[in-house]
Amino acid sequence: MQRSGNSMGAIRLAALLFGLSLLTFHGNVLAQSSWKPSKVVQLGNHGNPGTSADHLLRNMIEILKQEKITPAELNIQQLYKPGGSSAVLQTYMTTQKGNDHFLAQWTTTWIGAAVSSPDLKVSLKDLTPIARLITEPAVIAVNSASPFKTIKDLVETAKAQPNKLRQIGGSVTSVDNIFRFLIMNATGAKWDYIPAAGGGERIAAILGGNADLYLAQTNEVSEYVRAGKMRIICSLTDERQDEIPEVPTIKEAGINIPLLVTSRGIVAPPGISNQVLNYWVDAMSRLSKAARWRKFLKDNGLTEGFLQGGELRKFLDEQFETMHKIMTESGMIKKPG
Repeated sequence: MQRSGNSMGAIRLAALLFGLSLLTFHGNVLAQSSWKPSKVVQLGNHGNPGTSADHLLRNMIEILKQEKITPAELNIQQLYKPGGSSAVLQTYMTTQKGNDHFLAQWTTTWIGAAVSSPDLKVSLKDLTPIARLITEPAVIAVNSASPFKTIKDLVETAKAQPNKLRQIGGSVTSVDNIFRFLIMNATGAKWDYIPAAGGGERIAAILGGNADLYLAQTNEVSEYVRAGKMRIICSLTDERQDEIPEVPTIKEAGINIPLLVTSRGIVAPPGISNQVLNYWVDAMSRLSKAARWRKFLKDNGLTEGFLQGGELRKFLDEQFETMHKIMTESGMIKKPG
């Protein structure tokens, strides 16, 4: 009987502890979700109005409201901080330490800027990454009147006439320019690079004959391809893209280079509380599952790529390592010593 009483006491104790653990767990969840934005949220953008980054953020803000993920009365405003291949915005974010009402869109360009710019004293690792939202497949596009039908045509001309051709693109630390170095190093071809502030300016350069090639995200040029004004000559992906199955990959053309993934996500300043972090992680997780968001991505040739927490940190660590290796081997940054 004594043994039975001990057993019953142990069961009661275990039940009590379990109940307390549930109370503590749910209490934490309630505490984590109790914070909500109470004033205007600024959303930093290192690009300019009219760019692909601007287009993405405008739609993200709208869908967050439509899906009732953020309060209907919440005002989220973009804050444009162009310059320095994202260095201006990254540096500005360090001045917003602990600001619960500031976010920014990060892109792969942020990683390239941090790796290649010794004067930039901040990187994504010093901030508070919230989530990766999407990845963007890339292509090489030319004017429809261009003599280049394939990447081989372009490479052969660039080898025969070094630095005659001109590539229009983003900042010098962007994936656009990194791919240029990779292809040139792999083939012996040489051509010039012209950085331009926004997608509209880059498209205009191709259509106006002021640039010979544009390394872009598929969605940036798809409407011009459909209109017969531009032609895609190569996909910078492992496999052919579903949206353009007729376009061969760069590896099919016999050019073997590392394929960087252009990514976009959301980051907060350093020093925010766990409550704020969890609020925005939850919001971005719900966004990634929303039907309107999935439709927007599909309509714009974008790939859903939600990551958060440990998976996101691992991804960013790998991207920094890969970017440093590629930029060193390509000659974009000098080897130490």
